[in-house]
Amino acid sequence: MQNYHVLERIGEGSFGKVYRGRRKYSGHIVALKFVSKRGKSEKDLVNLRQEINILRALDHPNVIAMLDSFETDGEFCMVTEYAQGDLYQILEDDHQLPEEEIKKIAVQLLHALHLSTHKSDMKPQNVLVGTKQQVKLCDFGFARAISADTNVLTSIKGTPLYMAPELVKEQPYNHTVDLWSLGVILYELATGQPPFYTDKIVTLIQLIVKENVKYPNTMSAEFKDFLSGLLQKDPSKRMGWPDILAHPFARETTLQLAQRQALESQIRTIPKFYDAPTIVAPNKSIEWKAVDPETGQLCVKTKEISSLLIWKNYEENLAMAESWEIFVQNNDLAIAITQTCTNDCTDEELRLMLYVLHRIFYQASKSKEMLDSEMENKLTKLRSLLSTYTPVVLARQAMDILLQLVRTLMLPCVEMGTQDLIVIENTAVNVKVLKWLGAILDDPNAALTIYNELANAHQSTISLVCKSLDVADEVAIYALANVVHPNEGFHKTCSIPFPATMTEKISTQDLHNLREANALRIQLHTLVAAALLQNGLRRMVELFEKEASARAKVVVDDDDDLTLIASILKVFCHSARASAPFSKCLLGDFSQIILHYAIPTTGFNSYERYFALELLC
Repeated sequence: MQNYHVLERIGEGSFGKVYRGRRKYSGHIVALKFVSKRGKSEKDLVNLRQEINILRALDHPNVIAMLDSFETDGEFCMVTEYAQGDLYQILEDDHQLPEEEIKKIAVQLLHALHLSTHKSDMKPQNVLVGTKQQVKLCDFGFARAISADTNVLTSIKGTPLYMAPELVKEQPYNHTVDLWSLGVILYELATGQPPFYTDKIVTLIQLIVKENVKYPNTMSAEFKDFLSGLLQKDPSKRMGWPDILAHPFARETTLQLAQRQALESQIRTIPKFYDAPTIVAPNKSIEWKAVDPETGQLCVKTKEISSLLIWKNYEENLAMAESWEIFVQNNDLAIAITQTCTNDCTDEELRLMLYVLHRIFYQASKSKEMLDSEMENKLTKLRSLLSTYTPVVLARQAMDILLQLVRTLMLPCVEMGTQDLIVIENTAVNVKVLKWLGAILDDPNAALTIYNELANAHQSTISLVCKSLDVADEVAIYALANVVHPNEGFHKTCSIPFPATMTEKISTQDLHNLREANALRIQLHTLVAAALLQNGLRRMVELFEKEASARAKVVVDDDDDLTLIASILKVFCHSARASAPFSKCLLGDFSQIILHYAIPTTGFNSYERYFALELLC
């Protein structure tokens, strides 16, 4: 340990305690994993030493790299790369991920698992995510270094949520247990919880062994087919590697492959602190210079250190502080944001700044109802300041930094407003930005203001959403459905009397509000119709045909007005009512599809039938 400072305990892994550390005489942050020798047989110790030697020689972009290792009389210590987040934290923050993001994670995990034919320890806490969205598997191989005679449920700490049926039944197993675990993780990323979930361990084991997996209707057929191949209870029926790598969900386009390989080439060069592998773990370290821990590139700009130290100090203090509020009470945070964004900052500085701000805004959003006006005002100013520096982030052309900015700004710590639309327009529409727009439209306090802005000063936002249908179809459709069919916040401002004869009994002011609201809705419907005629209409019709065709074979008894079919029909219905060219296009270019599938079937729920009939009318 003479070469490392232990900074803080960051968790307890499957086989030992883990600390965040720093290489002495440098700023290189590492993870220190300690594994006790107590209770292990000589065979276990030999296995562990062999595994450490194997991992030290392993160089794979999706496996946490072993930087150094040594042992004392009582324990082993492995020094590895340090990653700031894991899938468990992402699930806590985002709850569910879009399929295109899940696919990126799946592809990287598959490349890591393809290395080995032995059991790993697959669970969200062991899937680490770097600042460049590089996915890395940790505890890789430690599972096979533990004695095979040890009871699985007692040797692996925590819940068997991610264990395959043969593991919980303590039957013989092979590498396919990792494929089951991967399927469980991907399912949880899509739905927010594993396919089998209960806090009673006996019931959980029974579910894993006997219960069939239930897939949500919102899941694509391609993704469902991939998961069903992994989540086969009979190991012999699980997909093998040739089928997995050939599956459409696991295949990358040429562009995706090039992007991933470019990222891997940046991150492959990692400093190692030991000599060539030997049987006995060495203590001697190579001469070391400061590097970017993600890329391995030498840090040569000394002027960047001061700003990095500021945000590292914030990061460390935030982890130990009892409350986030102390960081917002004075102007130091605003000064640090300005200093970072107005100077020639590095990408690493921006990433660390956004990571700190995300943690503060996230904690603030959890206690939003208890904020006093002074604290809310300070948060609003901080958020507004960050928004003004969007051009600085855009100039980097780094998608991970842009997504972290959006992820930070879309946290509902304060009321959203017009400035959010400006940032949305500037950041180019993607899945994350579309979700942000949806969150704004769902805010009852901001609804009327946002709809007015969309109809007037920010009409280009609607065009951007329509253009994004080819790359983020489902999320874009939900955003358009929100635009044409406003939420409760809009209706509270201008409630529509029922039946219509009650109009004569409402006040003059309410009647005026009702007329203005109706005019605003017609204006929005017209804008959406015009934008779809330019971009996206064909894609929406294709999706409608696909969903309606699938629904014809299934009876749905869940009356949900937010299904993909209901959302598409809302957009078609309101756009056709407001725009004659839109109606003519539907009946002219797509009449066969519309007339065939818009006639409600027993597969449609009540909301879908309602909007289908409205469209036909």
